[in-house]
Amino acid sequence: MVSLIVASRNSPLALRQVEEVFSLLPLIKYRLLPLSSYGDKHKNISLLDAPPPNIFTKELDEILLRRRADAAVHSAKDLPCPLPEGLTVLALLPAANPQDALVSQHNLPLRKLPHGAAVGTSSPLRRQELLSRRPDLQIVALRGNIGERLQKVDSGQLAAIVVAVCALQRLGLSDRITEILPFPTHPLQGHLAVVARTDRPDLRKIFQPLDVRRTWGRAALVGAGPGHPLLLTRQADIYLRQADIIFYDDLARDIAKTYSATKVYVGKRKGRQAYSQETINEKLYQAVKAGRKTVRLKGGDPFIFGRGGEELEYLQQRLVSVAVVPGITAALSAAALAQIPLTKRGQAASVALLSGHPAHKIKVPQTDTLVYYMAGTTLAAVSGKLLRSGLPPPAAAVCVLNASLPAQSIIRTTLRQLPSLKIKDPLILIVRRTAENDAEI
Repeated sequence: MVSLIVASRNSPLALRQVEEVFSLLPLIKYRLLPLSSYGDKHKNISLLDAPPPNIFTKELDEILLRRRADAAVHSAKDLPCPLPEGLTVLALLPAANPQDALVSQHNLPLRKLPHGAAVGTSSPLRRQELLSRRPDLQIVALRGNIGERLQKVDSGQLAAIVVAVCALQRLGLSDRITEILPFPTHPLQGHLAVVARTDRPDLRKIFQPLDVRRTWGRAALVGAGPGHPLLLTRQADIYLRQADIIFYDDLARDIAKTYSATKVYVGKRKGRQAYSQETINEKLYQAVKAGRKTVRLKGGDPFIFGRGGEELEYLQQRLVSVAVVPGITAALSAAALAQIPLTKRGQAASVALLSGHPAHKIKVPQTDTLVYYMAGTTLAAVSGKLLRSGLPPPAAAVCVLNASLPAQSIIRTTLRQLPSLKIKDPLILIVRRTAENDAEI
């Protein structure tokens, strides 16, 4: 019979969570290794002021990495993202009630709390929601285990506290709930997570039946390159052929339509956006949870002005495993197709990839070559910034429109003449800082 050493924080709630996990694995014996986390030892640290992401997990992580324990059980929302190198989540258990609850003196609901009442919370999101409904309230940083938090209400130190419904339910304290609050909550609230070293496939087999992610699909952030199908990578093609659903941007439209998956346009063009970024993030997450092989197809490279980093973080925070497939970014393709070396020995040793939009955020760093994305509607502003930075008016500027596509065109002009161009198509602007290189571009 398998016997494991299982690390846990030593609070009553944490210990109950371990019991909950192993009640689902009756044939697995375990010995508990209770620990005080850094957060448990330092209750003076406010959780409302961006505490370390591993405030409740660091000691348990170290125990695992030192091989003094086989696995650790956590509230999933306490996990840092990403986990320390060498650790992995073996199982994400189904969520208990993910809602928030108000516990108050005299069972007063939120709307009836006295004006200026002191309300305790440990979450910036909860603080925001409280103040959006009752801006008069005094929000107090809440620390301690559930019993200690309830005592602050019972003793009159606080008029009310906000805590997770599942925490009260797990401890048999549901009768303390005054009301369920209609607040958005942490995406992993209510979930428990089992963490172990990555070199323990034997444990993965034990805990996999508990993992809700076994029915999930997979996610991939895929770079479509500049748009020409032959400049798509072979790896990108594999993911696209296997996809059940493709969420694609405007510049990846022609590539997306050649694949048989369900296609969802989520692009932005000329100020018109199909969906907000928050909605796109959630659509990706829900597609994965529905068991679909999900591809987010982005023009160029996912991590160059494509918000791929935001989408990656959003999914990883929800414990979705994400593959990232690089793509040829527009700066490289535009320069190569226009036969402009972005670097050249003895002449250009540094390159900056910059956003040309919005106009008031345009930057001019001290690099030899400057490449501006999304500058079609801000050429005058870019030109003005470059001239004021000291570049001469005759300095060469090259606009590459629709790089790699049949409609590709290249306009070679100067900084002085740049504002006179009237361009509607997507473009890349390339400028060299040194005048002696102007003839090259």
